[in-house]
Amino acid sequence: MRKPRLFSAIAAIVLTSASAFAQQAPASTGATDHAGVVGRYAATWFAPVTLSQLNAAAGNANELFGTFAVTPIGVRYWMNSGMGLDLGLGLGMTSGSKADTAGSRTTTVDAPSAFGLVLHGGVPFAISTGKHYSFLAIPEANLGFSKSSVKGTNDDISVSGFHLDLGARAGAEVHFGFIDLPQLSLQATVGVALTYDHSTLTNGSIESAKSATTFGTTTQNEPWSIFRSSVAALYYF
Repeated sequence: MRKPRLFSAIAAIVLTSASAFAQQAPASTGATDHAGVVGRYAATWFAPVTLSQLNAAAGNANELFGTFAVTPIGVRYWMNSGMGLDLGLGLGMTSGSKADTAGSRTTTVDAPSAFGLVLHGGVPFAISTGKHYSFLAIPEANLGFSKSSVKGTNDDISVSGFHLDLGARAGAEVHFGFIDLPQLSLQATVGVALTYDHSTLTNGSIESAKSATTFGTTTQNEPWSIFRSSVAALYYF
């Protein structure tokens, strides 16, 4: 009779301890929304990148250099609770033509065609984490290439461009766990970046090149730019 009583006592102690531990331990999805997305991929987008293209409507050689924006789309993956990885790819293409009709004669002029490619990489660090938010610091880089051309009177005119961003952003990622959607989040950040651009214009045997290096904050002067380039939604699968 003693053995059953001993087993019952041991079982009671184990069950009581397990119950107390379960109340104190975090759930399997993590004690915070951020912990619940560790090891999961999120679909998101990154700030638009400005690349060089040809502006065929310009009146002089310097104005032949134009720009267009490409937005990288990609993923975020948290390798652990403190460090993640951002990867993105952006593509942009433009082309067109203009037709003028005078009587029975129609003249068609090609608009510049352009192609752009952007590779984005970043390493987000979770500096501080709460129940539904994380404060982040994100070193990041953008590498961009572009090519633009149009048929000229005698020779084709083309512009090739190279773009490099090296910088970092800081801000917060807020999860919607307070409405039972912890896999959905909004991230708002601001940052600084060192940017280098190099463009080469070729018009027959004439070649022109220009380069620019800038350093500054990534939010522009227009008030809506903070929403266009600094706020992103993420959804973790």
